[in-house]
Parts: sequence; structure tokens; C-alpha cells
Amino acid sequence: MQERALAYAIARQESLLLPALISRSYALGLMQIMPFNVPNFAQKMGAGPTQLTDMFNPKIALPFGNYYLNYLKAEFKHPLFVAYCYNAGPGFFRRLLTQRHFFRPGKFEPWLSMELIPYEETRLYGQKVMANYIIYQRIFAPHAKPLDLNAFFQDTLQDKDNHD
Repeated sequence: MQERALAYAIARQESLLLPALISRSYALGLMQIMPFNVPNFAQKMGAGPTQLTDMFNPKIALPFGNYYLNYLKAEFKHPLFVAYCYNAGPGFFRRLLTQRHFFRPGKFEPWLSMELIPYEETRLYGQKVMANYIIYQRIFAPHAKPLDLNAFFQDTLQDKDNHD
């Protein structure tokens, strides 16, 4: 459920769930995959020959987006940090972490990061994706106990030594 909620949260923010969207930076489709990533992802996913226009098909684009989200989650763990990376790139976020913009002793602090990310677009993107994520978790599991936001952020603080 969490993987699905994050994929929909990202897709909602990236494309408003419009499958044929092309961004100003030429990102494509529902998940706004950059054209230079399509052949690389297709090869690593074993998807076979894939055209750029395939990113306009949600049945193809969503697995491509999930592939990238899983790649980011392997390193950055927390959905908020994954959202920042999806928006601005993992290199940007790695550099940001080395500048120690949002730490408390030994930990990354998601709450603080939502105030201290230096680029407004990425900061707001992360906030909106987290709101979408919480909503989609509720939609996909309507009978589950509501997400405890404080526990969500406290339980997923990451040890800064994992990312230096």
C-alpha cells in the first residue's frame, strides 16, 4: 500500500494524473520520466524496446516511475526525501545532505527539512507529495488506522551516517 500511495502521490504532483503531459523540461507522461532515463530504465527493468511515446501509456509509465522510486527509496528511505530526489535529483539531495541543512544530533529531520530546503520549488513539492501520500494511503486502505503523522516522521528519521 505504501509503494502504491507514494507512486500516486508523485504522479499527482508531477502530472495531475494526466498521462499525455510533457513538461517544460521535456519530462514525459504520468510519472514525468526524463527522456534520457527511458532507455536506461527499460534495460534495467528488462522491458525490451521502449519508445519515448510509451511514457504516455500509464500501464508502462507507472512501472517506470515505480522503478525509479524504488531506486531512490533504497538510498533515501523516507518518502519525503524520495520526493525531494524525484523533483530535484538524487545528486542535488546528496549535496544538500553534505551541507547539513537539516540535522539534529546524528539524524536527518524530515519536519525541519520542509522548512530548510533552500529551493522553494523542491520544498513545496515535498510538502505537497507528503499531503498526497497521506491522502492516498487513506484511499487505498480506508479501514486502516489513520496515519499518526508524528510517529510517521519520528519512526523514519534516518541516521546521517548512511548518506555521507
